[in-house]
Amino acid sequence: MTDLHERLAGLSPEKRRLLEARLRVAPAGSARGPIPRLDPAAGPAPLSFVQERLRLAEGMGAGAGVYNMAYAVRLRGRLDADALRAAVDEVVRRHEPLRTVFGERDGRPVQVVLPPAPLALPPEEVGGAEAARDAARREAEAPFDAERGPLFRARLLRVAADEHVILLTMHHAVGDGWSLDVLFRELTALYAAFVRGEPSPLAELPVRYADYSAWQREQVSGARLDAELAHWRSALSGAPAVLDLPADRPRPASQSFRGAIHRFDLPAGTLRGLRALAADAEATPFMALLAAFGVLLSRYAGADDLLVGTPVTHRTRPELQGLVGFFVNTLALRVDLSGDPSFRALLGRARATVLEAYAHRDAPFDRVVEAVRPERDASRNPLVQAVFALRDAFPEPCSAGGVEWTLEEMETGTAKFDLTLEVAEQGDGATAMLEYAADLFDAGTVERIAAHYRVLLAGIVADPDRRVSGLPLMEDAERRRVVEEWNATGRLYPSAPLVHERVAEQARIRPAVVAVTSGADSLTYGELDARAERLAAELRRRGVGPETRVGVLLARTPSLVVAQLAVLKAGAAYLPLDPALPEERVAFMLADAGVQWVVGEEPPTPPGPLSPASGRKGEPDGAEGEDRSVDIPLPQVWGGWRALASRVGAP
Repeated sequence: MTDLHERLAGLSPEKRRLLEARLRVAPAGSARGPIPRLDPAAGPAPLSFVQERLRLAEGMGAGAGVYNMAYAVRLRGRLDADALRAAVDEVVRRHEPLRTVFGERDGRPVQVVLPPAPLALPPEEVGGAEAARDAARREAEAPFDAERGPLFRARLLRVAADEHVILLTMHHAVGDGWSLDVLFRELTALYAAFVRGEPSPLAELPVRYADYSAWQREQVSGARLDAELAHWRSALSGAPAVLDLPADRPRPASQSFRGAIHRFDLPAGTLRGLRALAADAEATPFMALLAAFGVLLSRYAGADDLLVGTPVTHRTRPELQGLVGFFVNTLALRVDLSGDPSFRALLGRARATVLEAYAHRDAPFDRVVEAVRPERDASRNPLVQAVFALRDAFPEPCSAGGVEWTLEEMETGTAKFDLTLEVAEQGDGATAMLEYAADLFDAGTVERIAAHYRVLLAGIVADPDRRVSGLPLMEDAERRRVVEEWNATGRLYPSAPLVHERVAEQARIRPAVVAVTSGADSLTYGELDARAERLAAELRRRGVGPETRVGVLLARTPSLVVAQLAVLKAGAAYLPLDPALPEERVAFMLADAGVQWVVGEEPPTPPGPLSPASGRKGEPDGAEGEDRSVDIPLPQVWGGWRALASRVGAP
């Protein structure tokens, strides 16, 4: 107790405030009393909530390695292969999930724990580092059979006499990121002991994963589960269940889960500033990085209300800290940017959201989805399509048993969400990873997203009181290219003759050549240009010119070409209309386009009043001043099409 008091007294004021904020979060799963041990003779244990969710997801098509977790441990030095195999065997014996498969009992899914069996781990000659990388990639992508197992694999590759690689691959249903640390720590400790001929230095585990899954289902049920779900129904009420990020390709009808990863660094100076900003707001770096990610997604999607998923561990009890298993739940965090707040204000909102979410972290994500009832779509994940995670850094390289151990994560070529941002703090700075759906995004696009996130974080640190809509995303070079170079409105562009000018030129140099034919009717270039000029003069007399829109309601005859050229000669724009269309459709198109005049063979004259579109009424047959109402609501003067055409000699 004295040591605890001393440690608390040594905390800075900022750290004390953060600790108090975290202590205000009391997870529902933190009930007192030990986790009871199940009697193995009573039969297999039920799946945990997260195991059940993964089993359902794979049944719906998310298979083929989507939930693989693959790692490579590089071993440099003189390796004792027998000691390494014994260390792996002991880890598998200790942790039942590594020898668990899924089955059914009385119609419900259960965990079937297989008895320990020696693992074959012969060194495989691969012929060099490149061949080892190819083997590791294939191993990472190879799927598991959840019913037959095993759900954990190990392979030992011999790259050189003093260099080996052990590949460790597990299904996500039996492990998580925390489990990786447990595996690495126990393997090195066991190997070092076995090389020296000593027994295992590790104490037996206090509980099994099966004990936890049964206990969890008992804890999170009944009224307790109802209260958890009631919170989430309220917190997510009215929240958009779809985040539409601009993609490089249309979204496929169903997810293929093909993915890739882009890795980048976050500068140490930016992270220091962000930590100070978070501490000042009694928040955590996670909350600040999450809020910044929300700003980035908001700017891309054009939304001020969005959901971001985050994985949260359910290891709320000390006896669960040393277990290998899947203890992760997903929380849907609502990022509220309404009113264009400053980032400092947004951080306050994010802090409140995260604390509330963590206080209700036990509700299984699939039950939350069922409670909220978003519209299901096979092309995307329910509720959240973007995920943010702040994870611990990978274990540092270490020496054990005379061998240097270096842990590396392998890419599986999959992506469970549209976009996942993971940040791992390392010293003063951080490394980051963007995992993305390859069906939607190109590598270059995701690289720009990463660059925008870096710029955004720097802008937040420089001016946290700036409104989020004004925070920068682009670096100077990109901004100059987009704002200045791509918008060089003063640049001169080469000009070319317009189409009516080209026709006039042809009429000058070859007037007798036929320009337009339709059945037995034809017009030479001279005739076409002359008639178009006469019709253009009549249009100009009626006030047609630049910014005027003229409807051309003619069939595909030489008259159509005459009318189009005439409108262009008058300096106006034309709207082509098909006389075969229903009158209501023609009326809508004319009104919607703001047409003022129509050139055609004959105006329709159905009964009924003229709708007041432009305030002007018809002048049938060219007679000025005569008012005749028609049924079609046209914002133009009809202009007496038949008289107009006959007056200028148009066919």
